Amino acid sequence: MLNIRNSEELFFQENSPPDNAETKQQEQPEVPREGIAADCVVMESEQERLAANVEAPAPAACKELCLEPLSFGEQLRNLRAEAGMTVADVAQKVRSSQAFILNLESGDFHKIRQHDHYCKSFIERICMVYQADPNELLEKFDQESRAAGRMGGAFEHSQQSTLPGSSVFAEDDLNEEKPVSAAMHLPAILISILVAILAILLISAWTVKNIRERKNVEILKVIEGGLPTLIQVEKIPLKVLPIPDN
Repeated sequence: MLNIRNSEELFFQENSPPDNAETKQQEQPEVPREGIAADCVVMESEQERLAANVEAPAPAACKELCLEPLSFGEQLRNLRAEAGMTVADVAQKVRSSQAFILNLESGDFHKIRQHDHYCKSFIERICMVYQADPNELLEKFDQESRAAGRMGGAFEHSQQSTLPGSSVFAEDDLNEEKPVSAAMHLPAILISILVAILAILLISAWTVKNIRERKNVEILKVIEGGLPTLIQVEKIPLKVLPIPDN
């Protein structure tokens, strides 16, 4: 009986399920969904922080780009911005067209048909308005305009420069009515007044001369006509004449 009972106990032990403690160790605990979402947010924030750390040297590269020299047009625009002036203000100060100044600031040298001497003189006047040194801008103008294909007074492929009677001034500069101060009209007014006075004096002198000549002629006619009646010669007989003593 003991043997049969022992064998039955062994049989049940071999076929019985494992202990609850062992199954609990093997089973993994279930994680709630809220905890998973929080872990995802933490991972995303960590990735963003790592990306920010990787992209941190970007401002240094930006500084390197900012250290590059400005172009001719950019430097002109910066000077105008520092002076707090508009394109119309600058055009009125230097007595030029707004289109010419805009072409200089934008670097559109192919639109500028004026001669280099004209352009450089206006660049110097613009620098005087901005109170800046024109030498650097003149050098940049030469370099960038030559690089753009500008040769002296015009572009090589410009047809207008080869036309007879073409002017070195742009059409906008010729057609625009530029404001002129009253001081510039003063010499012309004075000259016209002097010419008018001189003409009046000449006409007066000529008139007086004619009047005097006419009066002289009339006086001579009166004198010539009145002499025979005024002067009568009395004839003295020879007997009455005294005989001189010897």
